Amino acid sequence: MNRKILFSLFSVLLIGTLLLLTGCKNDDAVSPTATENLASEDAANVIAGEVGTESGGVNDMLSDMTDFHNSPLFAHQGGGFGGGYQNPVGTGRYGNYTRTYDPATQTWTVVIEATFQNPVRSASWRREYQYFFSKNGTKQQFFITNGVMADKITFTIVENGCSGQFTNPRVSHQLTALRGSAEATVGISNGDTLLTVNSLTPRYRAGIDSVKIRGGLRTSNHNLTLTLTNVVVPTRLDQRLPEQNIGGRRFRNVRPISGTISGTYNAFMTFQRGDAYSEREVTRNFTIDFGATTGESVNVEITGINAARLRARIHLQTGELL
Repeated sequence: MNRKILFSLFSVLLIGTLLLLTGCKNDDAVSPTATENLASEDAANVIAGEVGTESGGVNDMLSDMTDFHNSPLFAHQGGGFGGGYQNPVGTGRYGNYTRTYDPATQTWTVVIEATFQNPVRSASWRREYQYFFSKNGTKQQFFITNGVMADKITFTIVENGCSGQFTNPRVSHQLTALRGSAEATVGISNGDTLLTVNSLTPRYRAGIDSVKIRGGLRTSNHNLTLTLTNVVVPTRLDQRLPEQNIGGRRFRNVRPISGTISGTYNAFMTFQRGDAYSEREVTRNFTIDFGATTGESVNVEITGINAARLRARIHLQTGELL
């Protein structure tokens, strides 16, 4: 009788232990590291769209800032694209633009409109910038004025002058807000003119993006803040990134050669198909290191509380994950 009681007690303890171990294993299987990584992947797709040229992202802005010979931003006194150029309306590789100068503030205002469509991607956007050139803290009208080359360019995004949307195979984006400012220091290295760009105020983008990956469809109502730190950009096209004539707009890239972009992604997620993860309010930090990669892509690293670290690559031209 005692043996039966002891055996029964042992059996109960053994079953209880197995149930406990099984329960722990199931908890691990649905841990934040395993399930919330998809939320980071969604974030990475949204961030990629805010980086690329064809999506009107950061690299498009940097390309605008550095294209001395063709950009309406860089009027040269007596030469270059805008040398003595008085007509404020033009068309060309930037689509349509208007450019005006306020002598009272010694500040330029430029509006750039771009649009394109192909079987895979489409986009249209409007950007309004204000900028001024300076040498040793004194403003001047042109990048080169009376033979004096500016050593700084101060550049501001005019929020109420910006709008846009784009669609690629993974993301459909609608812009709701864009603002920020940056200062570029002009330098010469091995005969090349370089800009070292730092944020004065973070670039802030808000938007509503539909994200379609892994059989799911989710809407990210989000904002992004991006801070550029010592982003060094050549003022010429990267020969590895050929120009593309797409829908009337002649796209081109610069390739930053060093520096970082750090930022935060905050989103409220709604699910139309594929309720794949539990997070609804998603916050992720990210870092882009231009010095770590070469060619047409750049590495991005995404981190978050209770989320696995995610590393991915962003195509600078298309604004998509590779």
